[in-house]
Amino acid sequence: MLLRGIVHADDVLCTAAEDQLAIAIWQGTPTEYHVLKIHEAVAERVQLYSRALLLVVVARPVLPDEPSRRRMTAVMDSFKDQLMAINVCIEVGGLFGAALRTMGRAITLASRARTPTLFSDSLQQAAEQLHSLLGPSLIDTERVQRAVQGIRTDYTSRRPPAPVHA
Repeated sequence: MLLRGIVHADDVLCTAAEDQLAIAIWQGTPTEYHVLKIHEAVAERVQLYSRALLLVVVARPVLPDEPSRRRMTAVMDSFKDQLMAINVCIEVGGLFGAALRTMGRAITLASRARTPTLFSDSLQQAAEQLHSLLGPSLIDTERVQRAVQGIRTDYTSRRPPAPVHA
């Protein structure tokens, strides 16, 4: 079984793992298929460790369609007893990024999720929030940041170059 590294990669989503942490990096608009890949990454962590964390890094502003949002809510509900926390890191600056994070918080509150769900604007902030919530025995902020940066580097090297439009 894969304990570390990239589990799935396409032009929209990369899922990866680092010990108990399932990582999803969105580069495009996720579909229900992509949400299934996130589900598989979390399920693998739960199978290996009995509990898991999920870090979703939104690298570009994307708004999943309604079926994908419903599916994501169902996925999180299915792991409500095994997921220790979720952090959605929306790396979009300015008012639009702030609005996305605020909208995410509102949706989380409205869904009455049992799993602590945090929103951050940088990988460093995400790691710090998880560390504050769960403590140093479960989260090493430097290690999380190094892992995600390594996964990003590997993911970028695997992706085909963007098409050039004349």
